[in-house]
Amino acid sequence: MEDVVKYIILHADSGFYFSEKEDLSKSIINIFSNGLTSNKNDDLIFKDIMNLINSEPKVFFCIIPIHGVILGKNYNFGFVNFYPAEMKNKIIKANYNKNITKFLTSKSSKVGDFDGENFVTISVKSLSSQRASEIAVSEVYKALNVIKFLFNYNLDDLYQLGVGKKSSSIFDKEFIVGSNELNKALKSHPFKFLPFSVNFNKLNDNGNEYLNKMFSIQSKIYNNEKTLPLERSLLNVVNLVASGLYTDDYNTSMVKFMSAIEALVEQKTFNQSITEQVCERTALLIGKTFDKRKEIYTKMTKLYNKRSIISHGGTIRVTKWDVDYLFKISQCLFFYFLDKFDFFNDSNKKEKHTLKDYIIKLKLK
Repeated sequence: MEDVVKYIILHADSGFYFSEKEDLSKSIINIFSNGLTSNKNDDLIFKDIMNLINSEPKVFFCIIPIHGVILGKNYNFGFVNFYPAEMKNKIIKANYNKNITKFLTSKSSKVGDFDGENFVTISVKSLSSQRASEIAVSEVYKALNVIKFLFNYNLDDLYQLGVGKKSSSIFDKEFIVGSNELNKALKSHPFKFLPFSVNFNKLNDNGNEYLNKMFSIQSKIYNNEKTLPLERSLLNVVNLVASGLYTDDYNTSMVKFMSAIEALVEQKTFNQSITEQVCERTALLIGKTFDKRKEIYTKMTKLYNKRSIISHGGTIRVTKWDVDYLFKISQCLFFYFLDKFDFFNDSNKKEKHTLKDYIIKLKLK
């Protein structure tokens, strides 16, 4: 977090006070220590602390640089907004008072020194700048997960999307592979990122519709607005799949991708084992013919058993083929439910009720 905080510009009441870290706990300690030095009794010190804790949260406007996204214009997705690098000073002037703006845009200032990076803005309510920065960065990572899910197609070539600046070289994690038997050694590296960035300017209508839908759900959750089961499941899938993609551990990828599939098709109230339920429903929904459904069911059963062994602390070999297959299945299921969103979008009281009826109809065909 310390590496990220320095990139965040936070709103302050005074243009003369800027801090990279400002934790609520520090303010509480200051109240306590000042109270002791001024001979305040415990009740008064406690009252001051409670007044601080119960005070109204302040609004912090955060500007966070990102890498891996090409932006020809700004993209407004509700509470998360994407901007090209050249708009930084304009956004600063529009959202901060004169003192803060003068400080941040001066050549001598090192605060917010990321002129060459595109960035995201987000407003956060918090009692402290430190907590605001944690919330803001967390939400920006979730927003980037939405983009990762849309643009990535396989495990070998991933867009290097993230907060702050990207790795300076593909050789950052270089290692050596050698064999005495072959009398040969070579340098290698696990770098799997594509050498170019996601281009928002080439989004088609379907891509824009997906982004607007997912950012709308994220915004609802962020603002504590009412959400429906399918909305939460879809966003959960996006975060799980993105997490599974951006890891070098196949076991972790398998657990994440299988959890994403479960988030869409698993139903605790259904009178069937979870393994059987997940594998059967996946096959029924995605497979178009009996043979294809049988193939999917067989593969999913084997992979679910592997996942169960891992989850219960056992050891089993997970291959790239395993996780690649689950990634493709999770993607297919996600877009299946997104395309039929209105049909499957039940209420909170009858979660996945429509799905249950639909699966029965497919089985009795």
